[in-house]
Amino acid sequence: MAHKVTFSLPKAEVLHTDFEFIVRRNGEAFGKLLISKGAVVWRRRAKSWRGKKLGWKNFDKFMNDHARPEHRRRVKKRNPRLKKLRLRSRR
Repeated sequence: MAHKVTFSLPKAEVLHTDFEFIVRRNGEAFGKLLISKGAVVWRRRAKSWRGKKLGWKNFDKFMNDHARPEHRRRVKKRNPRLKKLRLRSRR
């Protein structure tokens, strides 16, 4: 069950303009995430005008208490010195 996320950005920097992320599941509207400088709002359906609002402090607390950790694979960085040694030995 893949979700499709689209977003629109304000054309200019305006104090009271939100970033809108529209989320669709199986082609149907699932919800809308509004992000502003003061809060995060989740609206369940795209046509819904009421939502659930959290200030940034409460959003941080909610994420720390309820969200699962993100696991990212660590990218191994090669030692640039080893790379130079390999290039010299090939000549």
